[in-house]
Amino acid sequence: MNRFDHCRSSWLAIIVMAGVVLFDVERVHAAEQSQSRPVAVWGHERLAWDQRAASSLDLGRMIFTAVIDNRFEEPLEGVVCSSTQSAAGYECSSRLPRMAPGTHSIELTARAEAETDRPASPLSLPLYVTLQSTAAIETPRSAGIAVDGVEIQRVHVELPLSGVVAIAPLPDGRVFVGDRDGRIILTGGGRPTEAARLRNEARTERFELLALTLDPEFDSTRALYAIYVADAGTTLARLREANGVLVSHVVIRSGLPVSADRTFAAMGIGPDRKIYVALPGETEGAARPDGFAGKILRMNLDGSTPDDRLPAPVFAEGIPRPVNLSWSADNRLMWLIGIEAGGLEIRALSFGSPSPGATVQRYSVPAPSPADGRAHAAAANGEIVVAAKTGSLLHIASDTDGSIRTIEWLLRNHPADVQAIGFRPAAHDVFVSSPLGVFRLVFTR
Repeated sequence: MNRFDHCRSSWLAIIVMAGVVLFDVERVHAAEQSQSRPVAVWGHERLAWDQRAASSLDLGRMIFTAVIDNRFEEPLEGVVCSSTQSAAGYECSSRLPRMAPGTHSIELTARAEAETDRPASPLSLPLYVTLQSTAAIETPRSAGIAVDGVEIQRVHVELPLSGVVAIAPLPDGRVFVGDRDGRIILTGGGRPTEAARLRNEARTERFELLALTLDPEFDSTRALYAIYVADAGTTLARLREANGVLVSHVVIRSGLPVSADRTFAAMGIGPDRKIYVALPGETEGAARPDGFAGKILRMNLDGSTPDDRLPAPVFAEGIPRPVNLSWSADNRLMWLIGIEAGGLEIRALSFGSPSPGATVQRYSVPAPSPADGRAHAAAANGEIVVAAKTGSLLHIASDTDGSIRTIEWLLRNHPADVQAIGFRPAAHDVFVSSPLGVFRLVFTR
């Protein structure tokens, strides 16, 4: 018997990139889901299933193939599987197979990569979908596409995440990408791998990831910081990367203010090796006695209050709905970005003497409010990138005194919304996540 016969695929769901599960395939199939009742898809959704395997090593040796209309075989692309197995198997997902517009059946089979002379596993139950003609919208898969003075390089195709909210580029070009539920994927170095599931590790009922920040000295510390909403309020945690996995999840500060809609907070590690957290001013519940709402906190990397800030770690006044925090190239200014009515508020704060924390410059950038209530902006070394409208990015360059030097388009009319933006300061490039994949934008002018 083929040792992969037990790997018969059990199809569970088709999911959209926002993470909405449309239906349980086996249950719907039993309830007469058929060719007369196909599910409409647009080409950017992902297939998800539970895959049985003897071990994660065996799973990594599998090749998955979709059989379309019981006639055509199409290798599945962008396959990602969990690192741990549940009673049902390993959670796996992939891009939809290539299909012409119209109604199709999809069945899945698996085989060992090194055993092409043996029969594949039995076919899964058929799944019926109707691919809409709008799925013909494609983005170039090749690197080096020049648009508006920016070279666009695809880092990876669609990721199995339920609404990307954070992206943290590594010095070597790989990228941590996180969704609201705290699932973090590491991509850019081959097949994407699951690095962490913060919701499970936090052991909390309420959870929403807000931001990820890489330690500027990551090469030596391997540290990634996360800020999320949990039962205990806004929580700051530190993780360490080891062989592509985030381990040692340590909560370094908890019980901080939560924004009224649980979407706003920003953080960064300053040139003084302190961690700064911008907290929302529009908070849920009654007024807080600690006075931290709407403030920027300055803390040691273990979450404690620095001796020069006792008894409270307040650095400066912030803004009601913060989304990004960074520093100028000469470290004399802190840049704070947040949402305001009709767009974004950008502030330059003094980071040195004589008045640390004082507002030096303030700007408003018109930008429509995103559907999920989040602004999409990133900054590093005085360079600011803003998602100004659907599929368009603005680049704002500043001088050392906080004045704006230039404003130019980085990208216009990209066929998908921007989900998250992350700077890699040392390489002077930007990573952008959208439902079409993760892209690297390189300045060419």
